[in-house]
Amino acid sequence: MSETNKSLEKAFPKIRKSIDRSRQEIFTRSQLEELIGVNRDDWNLSKRGISTGRVIEYLWGKGQLKEYKFEFPSRKETRYTLGDISAFDLAQSLKPNAYLAHRAAIFLNNLIVVPPATIYINVEQSKHHTRNRGDLTQAGIDRAFKNKSRVSNEIAECNGVKVCVVHGQRTDRLGVIEIKGPNNERLQVTDAERTLVDIAVRPVYAGGVKEVLKAYRQAKELVSIEKLMETLRQMDYVYPYHQVIGFYLENAGVYRKDEIKLLAEMPMKFDFYIDYKMTETKYSKKWRLHFPKHLLDLD
Repeated sequence: MSETNKSLEKAFPKIRKSIDRSRQEIFTRSQLEELIGVNRDDWNLSKRGISTGRVIEYLWGKGQLKEYKFEFPSRKETRYTLGDISAFDLAQSLKPNAYLAHRAAIFLNNLIVVPPATIYINVEQSKHHTRNRGDLTQAGIDRAFKNKSRVSNEIAECNGVKVCVVHGQRTDRLGVIEIKGPNNERLQVTDAERTLVDIAVRPVYAGGVKEVLKAYRQAKELVSIEKLMETLRQMDYVYPYHQVIGFYLENAGVYRKDEIKLLAEMPMKFDFYIDYKMTETKYSKKWRLHFPKHLLDLD
């Protein structure tokens, strides 16, 4: 064994103790280097010429660290983890102020039982956008929804963990709560009401409109319709997504008529669409909404 390895082996109990004391389980390279730099005197490594990179390599070889390299189109993100880390915890660590949303939020809000194949994290845009409802026309709506839905290409996968970064509108983290995840870790995730709004707006990130309808059915005991409507109001969409949400609530078949009525009494000035680029469709006169022909077929 080399002198360097002997020194590292001798220092290992102190290294492990320092890492445990940090109460951190996911590190960027710079965070790990900082931890080593602060503690190398205590570990008796300062005078032995052992580089920070060599310490990281040693910990990795000893099975103490796992390395995840996510190659997003915009940039690479590398994380080092200690112990048993959930895919959700790892995903939310990849971007500052990110929170779990869409399909991940459906799962974490107990609306589905199968973990998502792709974990969506929302990173809000830096600026609020000005809404101009005067530009909304039926022709414009028809034209927009004949095309495919815009989807994020910020997708990367490493060691079986697939993450998609969605740059949503700025909401100042409306409806984002902290919960305990599968490993008792702290996760930032949209609450049930915000999740139902998000997946109604972008069903593609939920697995499609049938999955959205299933989530609305499962959410009966978890949501307040008044809070759902207030969340939608604060999201301040130009498009009339209350027609979509009302349709889902009614066809979920589990909500009270007086709850559905709150949405039905809102103005409906335009025909709207439940999803983009649909082929065979039906039309709901009540909600002025086009939806897939087989959406309401029995499961």
